[in-house]
Amino acid sequence: MLTDKRIKEAQSSFNSYLQDGLVAKKKEFEQRIFNILENNANESLKIAEMLFANQDSWLWTIVTSYYSMYYIANAVLYKMGYKV
Repeated sequence: MLTDKRIKEAQSSFNSYLQDGLVAKKKEFEQRIFNILENNANESLKIAEMLFANQDSWLWTIVTSYYSMYYIANAVLYKMGYKV
């Protein structure tokens, strides 16, 4: 659970990213872009699950899991009207 302090820090950081141009408000939503981000998230998670099941590489299991979270977070932000 996030504390109120941590939530305020995150909101402040997000506002700073907007001001610095690291996150931009988009006027148009393109389903194609959202689909690419969503597909990348799903593919990364699928690969992470395969690596985990085969115990091939703990490092790359973590890396591909991270990328799955990265892509889905970007997809959610994009759906909310923001481009990272």
